[in-house]
Amino acid sequence: MPRVSTFAGRGFALAWWSYPSVHAGPIVDLGYSIYEGTDLGNGQNQFIGVRFAAPPLGELRWKKPQPPLTTTGVQQATTFQSVCFGVGQGLAAGLSEDCLFLNIWSPADSKPGDKFPVFFWIQGGGYETNANPNTNGSVLVTAADNKMVFVGLNYRVGAFGFLNSEIERSKGLDVNVGLFDQRQALEWLQEHISAASILFGGDPEQVVIVGASAGAGSVALHLIAFGGAPTNLFHGAFGVSPFFPSQFRVSELEWQFNLFASRAGCGTSPDPLECLRSQNSTTLQLANAGMAFPGRTNDALFPFIPAIDGDILVDFPYRLFEENRFVKVPTVFGDDTDEGTEFVANASSAAEMASFFMDQYPQLSEADTNAINALYPSFNVLTAAEIAAGIGVSHTSDLSFVFAPPETSPLTPILQAYYTSFVRTLNPNTLPVKGSIVWPQFNPSKNERILLQSNLTVETVPQSQRDRCIFWKGLGIKMEQ
Repeated sequence: MPRVSTFAGRGFALAWWSYPSVHAGPIVDLGYSIYEGTDLGNGQNQFIGVRFAAPPLGELRWKKPQPPLTTTGVQQATTFQSVCFGVGQGLAAGLSEDCLFLNIWSPADSKPGDKFPVFFWIQGGGYETNANPNTNGSVLVTAADNKMVFVGLNYRVGAFGFLNSEIERSKGLDVNVGLFDQRQALEWLQEHISAASILFGGDPEQVVIVGASAGAGSVALHLIAFGGAPTNLFHGAFGVSPFFPSQFRVSELEWQFNLFASRAGCGTSPDPLECLRSQNSTTLQLANAGMAFPGRTNDALFPFIPAIDGDILVDFPYRLFEENRFVKVPTVFGDDTDEGTEFVANASSAAEMASFFMDQYPQLSEADTNAINALYPSFNVLTAAEIAAGIGVSHTSDLSFVFAPPETSPLTPILQAYYTSFVRTLNPNTLPVKGSIVWPQFNPSKNERILLQSNLTVETVPQSQRDRCIFWKGLGIKMEQ
């Protein structure tokens, strides 16, 4: 079952660290558009496919998100809209560049003056895909007794969200636009989630950013955004299975832009950025495929990632957390017991594993990979217990409990209560349910965390795991994390 733990860097003070039948549609006037949603008949309104930014097409490709366009008449917010193009996904149905949409579940009886906490969900996908699009937030609003608003978003990923070049930046290329999409959605909340003419009833002063995988990595990046500058965009943070790839400086990624431009037929253009902006979506998406880092032959698992740009990301995350340069809000971080089983190479030797490591982190030396292999030795014996375990409690396994009907598992209502209690009160213990235990605030002198299995316990982080964390922390800056 899932293992959820607390996380702290030095000086990082953390606190805890088929839909129902439908009825007539509610109406919201956002100023730029009027949307009709769905009354789910369970005490909730659903508004899905709400634009929070202009379509990022043509000259708005590789630009920070712009305000949504004004429309006339009533727009339908009753069906999910397109998901952002992902790396290697080709032209699959349901994908598009025009993908910047929010999905919102809110109390149906909200009225002007209501202030319900906001659960702001950032999906994962390694910054390569929208891996959890159209997440049904209704179950969590139900778990919160219909006293919470749930908001999820799509954001640009892959080459559309994280294409980098310092040279082209001087010619109008904006970098890290996928992160700025998330930021734009948070700014949208501040303006629209509680306006008197709107029925969402959200509290812009009680927004908690929640994410998994790259979504949790994004949560961490928003904590250190702009060097940890104070912000009113969020007031708590909750990340599960956070993903920290190498985060190169933009100037180190000219090869990435050049290869993408070449694939898209713009490699020899005197103005490759303008050429890319003039290409059709099909051409660009077919070029949005895997890449190997310079000097490597195998594609990296995650070639398009946020980069150190001197703007939203001023330095490596490890360093900024170490220097206490992050937004100080109540925070939870956790992981699953077998995070790496979905990603590890099918290698049969230490040399093959070393090659796999360097395909992902080309900064590593032979001495580094030798040290990793020594810390994680292997033996080519397959036991019955390992076969039965399969991939174990793998990356983001807990989401199958969090976003599920309460009868799915005895653990489901407990996990949902921890999440929603934290969003509503900034403390996972305030609104307990039967079977839950007190989740202790993290204390570096005790190194305790909550262990979520078929039964719940508080355990001390094993010394062996702490030693491994120290080892990886020592490599963190070298790996540009």
